[in-house]
Amino acid sequence: MLTLCDIGHKIKWNSKRFTTVNKNKYFQILFATLLFSRIVFLGGQTVSINEVMFNAVGADFYDEFIEIVNYGDSTISLQGTYLLINGSVDTLDFPNSDTLAPNSYALILDIDYHNSGTYDEIIPESTLLLTIQDKYFADKGLSDNEPDTLFLISESGDTLSSVITTPDQDAGYSDEKILLDGPNEPGNWGNSNILYGTPGFKNSISPRDFDLAIIAFGLLYDDTFPEPGATVEFYLTIRNVGLNAVNDAELVFGIDSDGDSILRIEEILYTDILSIEAGDSVVLYPTLPNVQSGQTVMISSIISEDDAPGNNTFLFDLKVPYRAGCVVINEFMYAPKSDWGGEWIELLNVSQDTINMIHWTIADNSNRVFITEEDVLIPPETYVVLSSDSTLLYYWDVGGVYVQCTSPIPTLNNTSDSIVVRDLCGKTIDALGYSSSWGYQQGVSLERINPFTDGNNSDNWELSNDQAGGTPGTRNSRMIKDIDLEMDYIETQPQCARHGEPIQMNYGIKNTGMNSVYQYSVRFTVVSQAAMSDSDIVFESTITVLDSIESGKTHTGSQIIETINGGAYQLFAAVICQGDELTENDQDSCLFTVGGPENAIVLNEFMYVPKSDWGGEWIELLNVSQDTINMIHW
Repeated sequence: MLTLCDIGHKIKWNSKRFTTVNKNKYFQILFATLLFSRIVFLGGQTVSINEVMFNAVGADFYDEFIEIVNYGDSTISLQGTYLLINGSVDTLDFPNSDTLAPNSYALILDIDYHNSGTYDEIIPESTLLLTIQDKYFADKGLSDNEPDTLFLISESGDTLSSVITTPDQDAGYSDEKILLDGPNEPGNWGNSNILYGTPGFKNSISPRDFDLAIIAFGLLYDDTFPEPGATVEFYLTIRNVGLNAVNDAELVFGIDSDGDSILRIEEILYTDILSIEAGDSVVLYPTLPNVQSGQTVMISSIISEDDAPGNNTFLFDLKVPYRAGCVVINEFMYAPKSDWGGEWIELLNVSQDTINMIHWTIADNSNRVFITEEDVLIPPETYVVLSSDSTLLYYWDVGGVYVQCTSPIPTLNNTSDSIVVRDLCGKTIDALGYSSSWGYQQGVSLERINPFTDGNNSDNWELSNDQAGGTPGTRNSRMIKDIDLEMDYIETQPQCARHGEPIQMNYGIKNTGMNSVYQYSVRFTVVSQAAMSDSDIVFESTITVLDSIESGKTHTGSQIIETINGGAYQLFAAVICQGDELTENDQDSCLFTVGGPENAIVLNEFMYVPKSDWGGEWIELLNVSQDTINMIHW
C-alpha cells in the first residue's frame, strides 16, 4: 500500500506542451517514480483518498466512485487536482465548487452519474460532488478482480494520497479506510460492512469517538445443551472500540420474552455499570436459573453515549432440550387408501407443559425433515397431526393442531420402517420401529393403546376400530381410559398361617388410565371356603389411601388381619376410585389357610383291628377346645 509522498521535485502537466504519446510516456515515468519513492505528507496536507467502490452493483460507468476526505481544520482548494489510476489520468471537474470544507467529504463520480439512482437516497447533501470527464475511471473502469493503484495528485504535481485496492469482497461493498489520518497501509484499510458503501459520510469500519460494542455473547460452557431446570452461565465481552474512554455505561441482560429485540424493564435480569478505556475490554458472567425447555432469546444491551448504537445490542438463542417422552407418537397411517390425503402421523403432548415444536424434526430409516420453522405451540393433552399435503383435511375430520411439514414427511414403508421425533436440540423425544405384523389394513391407521408405556412394543398398538379408519387429532379408538385403576395383585403372608399368627395382606394398584389419580380406597373381604356366602364373611375392612399414582405407575400397600380362626379362606380385594371408567379390572382374590389351635383336636379313639365286613378301620378325633374348628383341607 502506498502512502503520501514527496518525490523530491514538483511535476506539472501542461496540456499545451505534451502530445498524447508524450503524456502517456510521461505518466509511465511518473508512476514508476511514485512506486519506488518513499511517500510523506507535504505541508501538513490533510486530504486523503478515503473509500473506493470498484465493484459496483450497477453499471461501472455510473456507480463506481472514489471518495476523498479533508480531515483537517482548514478549507482546502482542489482546483487542478487529478487522478492517476494505473498510469492513466482522469481530470476532475467541479460542477458546484472546488473547495472542500474541514472534516468534509468529496465524491468523485462519472460525469453521467445522475443517470443512476443507486446513491440518490444515500449521499448526504453536504457532500461535494466532483466528476471525471469520461464514462470510466482509468481506461475501462476500475477492476473488480485485480488491484488498482490510485493516486490523487495536486495541481502542482504533489501526491496528496494513494491507495492500492484489494478486491476480495462481494459486489456493492467498497474498500474503506479505517483511520482518516492513518497510513495508507493494508492494515488501515478493509471492506465496508454496508452494501453500497458509505459515499459522503463516515466509513462503516472507522472507529467512532464513543463506541462500546458487545463483541461476544454465549454460553460459558458450550460443549453440551443445558438440562431443563439448570442454572446457565453466560459470558459477555464488551469492548471499547471508540477513540475515547466511556464512563458509567449501563449493561442490561435479560430475556426477550415478547420478541421485539428490545429489553424492557420487566425483562431485565441483570445490570452492571461499566467504565472502559479506549481499546480495553471487560468480560461479565451473568447467569439464568431454572432454564426452561425450548428456545429462549437472551438479550444484552449497552445504554450509554454512543456514536454507533448498532453494536450495542446482542441477541443469543438459548436452546434447551425437552425431556424424552414429553411428546409421543400416538397414531400413524402408513398404508393409506388412494387419494385419501396420503400418509400422516399423529403426536400427543403427554407432559404438563406447553411445547413449542419450532425446529423439531421427524425421520424414518433414511430421511429427516423439519416439522416446522415457525412457532407451533402445543398445550398439554393436545394432538398434533403431521402430513405433507393439506388435502388430508378434505378426507379426514382432523382435530387438534394440524401442521403441514416444511418438507414432505418421510415415506413410511408398508413392510417395516421407523419413526423418530427429535426436538430443536436434536434430542430423541420418541421413536419406534414398526412392521406390518403390528397390524396392516389399507386405509386403517395403527393406534397406540397407552401413550405412557413403551411405544416400541407391538402389544401397545392395534388397528383403529373407528368407522373412518382412524382418529387423526382426536382420542384413539383403542386408547386406554382417562381414569382406570386396576387391582394388579393381592397376596397373603404367610399363605399357610399358624393359629394366632397375624396375616399380612399385600396388594398392588396399577394406574392403567391416562390421568393421574390422587385418592383411592381398597376394600378387603375374607370369606370362609366352607360355604362362601355372605353369612360366612369372617373379616372385612376398607382403607383409604391419599397418594397420587401417575399413569402407568403401580402403588403397593398392605393391611394386617390380627387373628382369625383356623380354616381355609378366600381373600377378595377391590380398588375403589371415583370416576373409574373400567370396573372389570378392579378386583382380585387369593386363597390362604390358617391352622387350628395346638392340641385343640386330639386322637381320642381308633379301630385298627376291625371285624370282617364291619366297615373297616376308623379314627375318632375330639375337639377339646372352646372353639369351633373348620377341618377343611386337613
